[in-house]
Amino acid sequence: MPQFERMLHDSAQLLDPLALAHAENPDPLYAGTVAATVGWLLRDMTEQNVRGRAAFASSEDADSEGEKGRFYVSDAADIDRLAGAAAPAFRAAYDVTDGGNWEGWTILRRITLRGNAHSEASLTTSRGTLLAARSRRIVPRLRAMT
Repeated sequence: MPQFERMLHDSAQLLDPLALAHAENPDPLYAGTVAATVGWLLRDMTEQNVRGRAAFASSEDADSEGEKGRFYVSDAADIDRLAGAAAPAFRAAYDVTDGGNWEGWTILRRITLRGNAHSEASLTTSRGTLLAARSRRIVPRLRAMT
């Protein structure tokens, strides 16, 4: 079973080796992973502290809506509906099948190599659309740093 609980320290520790790898061998994959990780940290792992300022939470629970991982999984029908004409390419790139890749659900995971600029832009647009739809779900609870 995948580990759906998200830990601040695990994700933040990825930034340094990715930055070093990118400095040594510039690659859009490294830069994109750093951007996605920082985006997640700022978007999903911050909350207002007692002084009214943004503070980082230490972790995000695995459960939401009474199910482990529910916030992070999708199904093929939703992806088809949301991605529209771009759905076949998105499904191929992210291991989306009608039966899912985990207990009937799909956990998005990139299984293809980077494509040309046009195909990557289309995938980026689809990911943004799916992220916007996911933002309407009940989010997992954040845990404060101790």
